[in-house]
Amino acid sequence: MGMFGLLKRTPPLATLFLLCILLPTSISFLVGEFRLTPYRVLLLISFLPTAFIVFSGKRGGRIRSDWLMLLFAVWGPLALLIHHGFDVAYKTGGIFVVEALGPYLLARVIIRRPEHVRSLAALLTVTVLILLAFTIPESITGKHFLREFFAALQGSAFYSEINTRYGFHRAFGPFDHPILYGVFCASVFGLSWCALTRSDSISPFRFTRSSAVVLAAMTSLSSGAMAALMTQFVITGWERVTRSVRKRWILLGSGIAGGYLVIDLLSNRTGLHVLLSYLTFSSATAYGRMNIWRYGKAEVLRNPLFGIGLNEWER
Repeated sequence: MGMFGLLKRTPPLATLFLLCILLPTSISFLVGEFRLTPYRVLLLISFLPTAFIVFSGKRGGRIRSDWLMLLFAVWGPLALLIHHGFDVAYKTGGIFVVEALGPYLLARVIIRRPEHVRSLAALLTVTVLILLAFTIPESITGKHFLREFFAALQGSAFYSEINTRYGFHRAFGPFDHPILYGVFCASVFGLSWCALTRSDSISPFRFTRSSAVVLAAMTSLSSGAMAALMTQFVITGWERVTRSVRKRWILLGSGIAGGYLVIDLLSNRTGLHVLLSYLTFSSATAYGRMNIWRYGKAEVLRNPLFGIGLNEWER
């Protein structure tokens, strides 16, 4: 079945969820002290029904990841309670539970069979291709069509203070930041390449649609998106050429670890610093992320169980 045929099999709730994600967070309203976006409203409505279905075992039984996700969702508010008291744990921690566990429960309920995965891959790929029609001219002209359109609907204006890179503007698409748009598009590449084609043949359509997804991610000019794409290139290529090799994933992991060790030993900088200098668009970005890693890691080691809540971290 072709990509557009698969779209007809996409669960309606999955389509609605994706549409809610694509709406800018500026489209929101207050209910008491809580700011609700369409995305949050959908999760709030679906949270209890999907939680009942999953934890009652009606979707293939209860599996380990169900309990791990539940533990993760509870641990966040518990940490906030310890650091800031009940009020913050209730407000900030409550929405954390909904946003951390809600999408997982929704996926567990509506994505149940291989054809559901393939139909979702088709939906995401088509979505990225549609966004590409807006973000190519956005990257060239600096006119943020989608964000400006939604801002105009709300009687406001939108403009970006983010600098250009290599003469191109960083595309937002409908998202709050180019990084979010870039990572969203980059995450679709593997699905577009692998899930939509059952055979190994590299057809023109397969190559074209996946290349378009890569181009969409590149219009964000985000190093995070580029790193995600390169990781998928390596994994996809390795999977294709090593199918007859035993323990090939152990070999890949060992090769990566060995390569990092060699870089670390031969360079006057740490291996992570060398990698960041090549994976980021500027030395300033690499330096900043290196410091974030260094100080953030130290903070985690000082507070391994409950973190520091919303307090400032040392840097």
